[in-house]
Parts: sequence; C-alpha cells; structure tokens
Amino acid sequence: MTHQPRADDVCMNEPASRTPSSPGPSVAGRLAESLTPGRMRTARAVLLGLILAYAAILRLDGLFVSYGPFDHPAWLVRTQGTVTAVAAVTVPVSRAWPHADIQRDGGDPVNYLKFSREMRSFYQAHVREPVFLAATRVMLVLSENQDVAVSLASVIFSVLLVFATYLLGAAYTSPIVGLAAAAALAIEHDAVGWSFHGWRDEASGFFCILSACALVRLHDKPGRRTAVLAGVAAAGACLTRLSSFVFLVPALLYVAGGGGRTGLRTRVRVVGIAVLVMLCLVAPYLVNCARTFGDPLYAINYHVLFYTAREHGVGAVPEDARAQMPSAFGYVSSKFRDRPLEAFDTAIQGLTTYPFENKWRGFDVWDSRIGPLLAGLAMLGLLGWLVQPRRHLGLVVLGSSLVPYMMTWPVSGGGEWRFTLHAYPFFLVAAFGIVQSAAEGVRSVFTTGVRPTLARLEPRRIARQAAVLAVTIAAAFGVADGMPYLVARDRLHRDEPAYVLAGRRDTLMFSDGWSDLVTTGNVVARFATQPKVSLHLPLPACRSYHIILRMDPFHFEGAPEQRVRVTTGGVMLGQFVLAWNPEKVGTYEFDVSAAAFTPGRVQLDLEVDHLDALSMAGDLYAELPRHQLVGFKLWYAGVVP
Repeated sequence: MTHQPRADDVCMNEPASRTPSSPGPSVAGRLAESLTPGRMRTARAVLLGLILAYAAILRLDGLFVSYGPFDHPAWLVRTQGTVTAVAAVTVPVSRAWPHADIQRDGGDPVNYLKFSREMRSFYQAHVREPVFLAATRVMLVLSENQDVAVSLASVIFSVLLVFATYLLGAAYTSPIVGLAAAAALAIEHDAVGWSFHGWRDEASGFFCILSACALVRLHDKPGRRTAVLAGVAAAGACLTRLSSFVFLVPALLYVAGGGGRTGLRTRVRVVGIAVLVMLCLVAPYLVNCARTFGDPLYAINYHVLFYTAREHGVGAVPEDARAQMPSAFGYVSSKFRDRPLEAFDTAIQGLTTYPFENKWRGFDVWDSRIGPLLAGLAMLGLLGWLVQPRRHLGLVVLGSSLVPYMMTWPVSGGGEWRFTLHAYPFFLVAAFGIVQSAAEGVRSVFTTGVRPTLARLEPRRIARQAAVLAVTIAAAFGVADGMPYLVARDRLHRDEPAYVLAGRRDTLMFSDGWSDLVTTGNVVARFATQPKVSLHLPLPACRSYHIILRMDPFHFEGAPEQRVRVTTGGVMLGQFVLAWNPEKVGTYEFDVSAAAFTPGRVQLDLEVDHLDALSMAGDLYAELPRHQLVGFKLWYAGVVP
C-alpha cells in the first residue's frame, strides 16, 4: 500500500509558509544564531584590541603633552604625531596635563633612570629589583638615551595591566566582564595620570594580576603547562617587587590545599613545579643580594629606612643608626607588639577602606555618577565573592597583596594612590561581575519563569551564604565604629594623649545633634545642630584629664558672639567665647577633675547660645542643606592624661 503523506507530515518536513500567525526568527534571534563561537572570539579580540589601542592613546597623549615634544628618534616622532592627531578628536578636553620634567619631578623615576644606565647584568645585586630596570634600559636604547625611556616603560606596563585586567575578568567571571573591566581601567583618569611618570607600580600591578590569572588556571586545570606558566608569572612579580612573595605564598598554598582531598597529590605536585620554576628564576638575584649585602631580601628591608625616617619627621636615618634598623617583618611586628589595638586598626583599614576608597574619582572626567555606581557594585561583588568558592582564590590574592602597605599607608609618602593600583582590577571585575549575575538572573526569570528559577536555589546553601554575609557585615561595622574609641582608650591607658576626631568612624563619640561631615581644606568637622549636643570620651582611670577642643563658631558677616558651655553630669567644666580666625581652628582647653566623672565612657555636653541658618554663610558648606540651623563646628577633642 502506498503511503499518502498527511498534511501534518508536510508541515514537519517542509518549511512553513511565512504568515502573520507564524513569524520567522526575530532580528535578535537571527543575530544570536549568527554569533558562532568563532565569531564571538573574533568580536572579543577586536573589542580588546580597540580598548588597548585607546588605553595606549590616552597614556601616550599624556606623556607627549607632559614631557614632549620630541625631535628624535624617528619612530618616537612619528608616534607623537599620530597620537596627537588621534587624541585631538578622541580625548576629552578635561584631560589637561601640565608640562613637566622628569629630572625636576624627582623621586624614584630619576633613580630608575640612573640605575638602568648603570645596569651591568640582569641579576646584579641591587636595592631595586631587575625587571623594571631592564625594561627601562631597553627603552633607553630605543629612545637614544633620553629620560623619557622610564615613562615609556611605565606606559607599556600600564597598557599591559589593562590587558591583564581582561584576563582576570575572563578567568574569574567571563570574557564580557573582562572586556568591561579592561575598558574601565583604560579610561580611568588617575590610572592614566600615573602611567607616564615613570613609576614601577604599573609593572608590579601587571605581574600581580597576571599571577592571579595563572594561579586560577593552575587551580582549575592542574598540569605541567599551567604550573610552568604560574611559576614564570610569579617570578616576574617577585623580580619587579620582591614583596610579591607575601601574596604568592598563601595563594600557592590555597591552590595546593583548597580543593580538599580529591586530587590533592596532583595539586601538590603541580604547585611544587610552579614553585621550582619561580625559585629557579628568582634565586640568582636573591643569592647575589645575600653575597653583596648579607641579606637576600635587601630590596624589601632597605625601605624600612624611608618609613622610619618619615615617622620621625627627618629626611634620613643617620648612618650610625642604620645597622640597628629592623627588617620589614621586624618593623611590622614591632607595631603589633607595642600598640596591638592601634596596629590592628591601621592594618584593617590598610587592607580594606584605604585601597578601596581612594579609587573611583578618576571616572569623574567622564561622568561624576560612574565612580560611585561602580564603587557600590564592587562592594556588592566582593561580598558575593565571600560565598562563591570559585572566587576565593581572588580574595586571597587581593587581600595578601595589600599586606605590604597595610601599616605604611598613614605614613607621609606611604599612602600614594599608585601603591594599591593592582587592587583596582579586582574591584572592577567584582563590579561588572555582579552586573552579569543580575542580568543572568533576570534572563532566567524571563526564560523559565519565576518558580523554576527559585526552585533551582538551594535553601540551605542560601541560608549559609546569608549567615556568612551577615557576620561579615556586622564585623565590618563593629570594627569601623568601635576601633577608634578603643584605640583612644588604649592610648590613655598607656598615659599617652588620645584624640577623638570627627569622621565617618566617630559613631561612638558623636551622639545625636551633630550634622553630617563638612570639609574645609584639610579639616573634617561636624556642626552642632541643636542647642545642646554631646561628645563621648573614653576616660578610663579615676584621675584628672586635660581636654582640648578644636572648634570654631559658625561665621558669617555680622554673626553675633557665640558662647559654648561644657558640662558633664551637670558639673560646669568650662565656658568659652568662640573667636573666628580664618587661618586657624580655635583651641579651647580645660581640666576635668577625678571627682567630676565615673571612669568609662564619659559624656560631655556642649551648649550654645543660639543657632543660625546655614544659608547665612552663602555657598559655603555645600554638603549640608541651606535651611540647616547650626551653632559651632567641632574638629576634634584631645585628651591628655
């Protein structure tokens, strides 16, 4: 019997006619189908190339404006002409770089030039590690021995850092996140501004991020090839900044033991290969330093001299005292031994708030909303990394890489933006990673529906993650708000002066009735917004204390005299008529006898005669609403035993 095809058979085997009731694929659908894996890789490569090219243009434009023009060699002149022409139509007008001179600017770049010209061998014993010196020496040859060589070297590494940021995003999240993070770092004004002045931080940042990428590949795909690559990247990091050992050791230990017993032998073996490769490449430099200076870590320990001198307010440590200087480890450990609470507080800030908060402003030349938005997303992203095992290695590298700067950031010259440049790629990857996660969640809801999406979530895992985040956030707020008070109390226990400053961490000292923070020059203060406000001081012993208040009246033309009365428990401690001096914050002092208070957290009440509307001062103090009533402005309270 001959089979006669049915109508539905025809429909299954032949293309359906295009009718309004059965439309063909949408434009988006056809576009998605056309993006094969090969085309996606090509598109990513093109985008990455454009990002790197623009990063190079921004940095070279800054270099040529600051240190140019150049009349030789020919390749540099041609590059200068091309970059200048392209920058004229692609670089924002707000990026105006002042003309400068490398020798006049001074600092480490001048020393890098000197050391590079004197360089006799790659592994020579020296106070500076060899990679950046060697790169500068190559650029000296190419630039015909011009000082701009050190700037060219740092620019090259700055562009390479943008590339490494892409690799970091691709390794820890996705290539799309890598492209977004690389693009953000490419245009960030501060990153561009530091890049052409000849510092080595771009180089050390590049090798730090490259090491982080190589280590995650070693963790995910343990093998001889990934081990060798990780070892080479780690060696580059150490030979650029020897303190890289501080983040490499915990990261390698995490790779070896972070996966439990499954595959432990394999992971230990490949980590051993990576360590062997790293040591083979770094050991000649360490040996030469040990033979010449008697210290293989001379390039680290030497810099204790700089920070010790700055802490004591002198230009340099006397020669007869240098022999007794501690090592870098001894310098840090002495801080914790002598003042453990203060050292802990300094270290926590150096590992968290300091490197995070001094970023983000470089996006203001594009749009002032970009920086705060990315900062908020980065904070959410990093919190998410805490509960994502795949990201823990990134947190290990990020946290431990900041350890060398955690105690020196408050020292003059020790808190420069460039020192924590290497943390920026992690922040940017975390920021764009949370955007991708949110987009994937929304897409899942629209694709499969709300219930199937929620059904895939594991309640127990979500509960554990929520508990971890809750504890972390609570601890962060506890340290942020509680440590300044405890540090002040500890200093008074040691019979040392303590200072309670207005700031974002003053919650335990400033109670209700104070305004938001206002900044005038270098002074951060709060206004009294009620007739009576309170200040809480840690007075731990039953003894007399000398109190110093740095405060000013609310000043405007024709302002009436302002009087402040200070009491505790109803006992009058002092009464002051506030004087206005535009050059200096006023100082008012008084004593608190032992009979006037009970040791502990003592409340001082400050009462004013009158309050005036902030609008009386015109446009000053734009941080506060114009209708705000204020009395006086307090900078800090000092307590002297």
